[in-house]
Amino acid sequence: MRSFLLGVLILLLLWACGGGPPPEVKLSRAEALIEKGDYEAALAILLPLKEVMADDPRLWYQLGVVEIRLGRPYEALRSLETALELDRRDPRILVKLGYLYLVTGYYQKAEALAKEIEAIDPENPYAQLILGNLKAFSGQLTQAESYFRDVLKRKPKDFRCYLELGDFYLFRGDLARAENCYLKAKDLAPERPEVYMALGNLYRYRGDFQAAAAAFKKMILLAPSEKTARRYRAYLADFYLLAGYKDRAFFIYEKLYQEGGPKDFDLAVRFAEVALHMGRLDEARQVIEDLSRSYPKSFAVVYLKGHLCLGEADYSGAVFAFSQAVSINEDERGLYYLGLSQWLAGYHKQAKATLARALEINPASYRARLLLAILETADGERTSLAANLLPLLEAPDLAREAHSVLAVDLIRQGNCPLAEAEVEMFSRLYPDSQAAYLLRLASLLACGRERLARDEAIKHHRPPLEAFVLWAPEKALELQGQDWLSVSLTASGLLEAGRLREAALVLKLSEDRLPLVYLRALVALLSGKRAEAAAALRRLISEAPDFFPALALLGDLAREEGNLDRAIKYYRQALKFAPQEATVLNNLAWSLLEAGGDLDEARLLAEKAASCRPQDPLILDTLGWIYYHLGMKEAARSYLHRALSLAPDDKVIKGHLRQLDGSL
Repeated sequence: MRSFLLGVLILLLLWACGGGPPPEVKLSRAEALIEKGDYEAALAILLPLKEVMADDPRLWYQLGVVEIRLGRPYEALRSLETALELDRRDPRILVKLGYLYLVTGYYQKAEALAKEIEAIDPENPYAQLILGNLKAFSGQLTQAESYFRDVLKRKPKDFRCYLELGDFYLFRGDLARAENCYLKAKDLAPERPEVYMALGNLYRYRGDFQAAAAAFKKMILLAPSEKTARRYRAYLADFYLLAGYKDRAFFIYEKLYQEGGPKDFDLAVRFAEVALHMGRLDEARQVIEDLSRSYPKSFAVVYLKGHLCLGEADYSGAVFAFSQAVSINEDERGLYYLGLSQWLAGYHKQAKATLARALEINPASYRARLLLAILETADGERTSLAANLLPLLEAPDLAREAHSVLAVDLIRQGNCPLAEAEVEMFSRLYPDSQAAYLLRLASLLACGRERLARDEAIKHHRPPLEAFVLWAPEKALELQGQDWLSVSLTASGLLEAGRLREAALVLKLSEDRLPLVYLRALVALLSGKRAEAAAALRRLISEAPDFFPALALLGDLAREEGNLDRAIKYYRQALKFAPQEATVLNNLAWSLLEAGGDLDEARLLAEKAASCRPQDPLILDTLGWIYYHLGMKEAARSYLHRALSLAPDDKVIKGHLRQLDGSL
């Protein structure tokens, strides 16, 4: 007994004399901070302990928990895998690592760990949660729900279990049940910020952005420390980014970076990511340079350099940067982007080898599998195409892209029966997808059905690819080089989705054919580079004077600049080659009205446009407004009301109706 007391006394003396608390005490402090949600303070205690407790699985477990909460999943993987090597019997380690494997896509590893947990601790509810999530991800929703409900029976007072079940219902799209679960969690733990994070996510999915923002702000108020509050402010910024308030999101990140600078590594990295995502390359470059000075050998910093090079279309630089990142940490993300950069730089064989390596590390890396399939399709090599595409057809997030790649491959092979069957299947699976329509046009063109392609195009508003079909299908066919079809399809789809940066990257790879010049002009126009777009369009019509889509776009540019005479000239030129094109008829009619031109001619043009496209609210508004200026107020009212019924939120149409009512 005396020796025990003496030992305690020595420890206390060492602590009092500046040795600090012993490692065990520090570990307990960190655990208490984790329980309170103060992850930054816990991390500050845990990191120095790596030198003295490297063989203690508890340290690595706590590090993994903190890294997960701070949004560092790949660092957490390494910490928890280290903990597992030191102790394979601790269910806590198995559970936490199992969850991490789930969210990072290592589904087979997650399932194996869940079964290990069941073998060690058959009553462990968290193994059931992992298996439930696996069932949900694989589409077995009834079985998944039974797992989650079984856990709730065992842990009825654990708010985290209600959050898990709520997340499951959110995944299913059952928002009412998800909300009930989250509110139950709120009743059990009203001061936990995680509850308000879940509610904010729910309201975001519901489209109630005001309620979502309020929930996230409450989450920030409940943060246990200033450092954690900064993390939650970043989460609010991410919400604004997803909700489309990009400037507001950028402002928050910029403020956070001004407060913390490169010393706050995670937030600085995220700010660089957001700047890259928004195309603000100068700001991204500055942050990456700041980080490089402080952390020259960090995987994240070199990885960001690679993305900056991609944004600047410096593909060789991207290859070098991602190669460096992979040499620091052979991570599946780095390998994927290295493969992408090698492909963009023209090193197809190296790209395939790199992507194959990414799949060795993580067979569930579906994006690497999809890119590998795209490369094989582009090169006409089909040795493992089916093996790569078949798993993707069952993956909820990538099935549409996989079907699209398969359809493009069949179209390029000229296998018309199978291509048309695949396009038909795609259209049934994704009836509202613009890609279904584009693939149908492509298959009709490739299989020699030019007239059908043209008829199909006339029924719809014209996206980029339709311009070629409407112009002249036979000319579009003549322009099909080896990659014209796939490049045009890819770029058109990206443009329709508003993904300008990726569309620009795809188009920079391709040769200088007329349809691709047109697509580049569209990208420039949508990116605000009007002079560049106008120059490309003028060059295009100098080589193909009858390419009316380019003439129409030049007219639009001139009208937006206020040069109505030039706009009218371009529209008249376009109508020589496309006298039934409704959009051009409408825009010429509107320009004549604005310029004080011949109103009778404007009326005839607008009436013709409305007969071609009787359900287009903008065309009906133009016709109604011309009738108003001609004094035909009853006809004006009829057309303006029809326009408003088709576009009830259009402020211009509402303004025209108010002016009409005020004149009576």
